[in-house]
Amino acid sequence: MAKKVVVSEKPVSKIIESAADVGRIIKYVRTSNGLSIAEAAKLCNISHITFADLEKGKGDVKFSTVWHICHMFGLKITFI
Repeated sequence: MAKKVVVSEKPVSKIIESAADVGRIIKYVRTSNGLSIAEAAKLCNISHITFADLEKGKGDVKFSTVWHICHMFGLKITFI
């Protein structure tokens, strides 16, 4: 039986000021869709370690990878 995914807390702000903010948003979207890290990583064609690092707010994930994940989950990056 598959492990139940618990929806993470919804981020308070949509403004991204750090890698940790990106991670919180990605984690919320992933868990809201009922996906494990492994399932989401597979959908995005990246390693589960990279996906987990992003969610943890590690700043060494390439921007192109972040952009790809956002695109796969229907998130838009807007510069103001």
